[in-house]
Amino acid sequence: MGLTNEASKINNLCGKIQNVNKKLTSILNINDIPNILVVSANGGTPYSTITDAINHIKKNETPSDLNRFVIYVAPGVYRENISLPSYVDLIGFGDGSVITPEDTSIPVITIDSFTIVEDVRIIV
Repeated sequence: MGLTNEASKINNLCGKIQNVNKKLTSILNINDIPNILVVSANGGTPYSTITDAINHIKKNETPSDLNRFVIYVAPGVYRENISLPSYVDLIGFGDGSVITPEDTSIPVITIDSFTIVEDVRIIV
């Protein structure tokens, strides 16, 4: 019964996070602002991973150090290894954003020549 209770609490929390993400996105209309992308591992935004958002920028935009992009990271667990270009800033909103490596044999985040090797918690 304890596991069922915990699973129910986790499911309830995930639902609340999705609602918060949707409200923030709609209130701010942030997806319509150029050079700003929103990522949510829990749905409700166009991108479910940070890497998806970075790949979108590389494929569809003309980024540079003078044409910077901001990726807002909603609360959630992101299992990925990230290669962060110098023209992208990551900003966490809400508590509970964690980036943990998908492949533990390579760094969690590489920023040009700067590397982060452990799990990353995004502090707002």
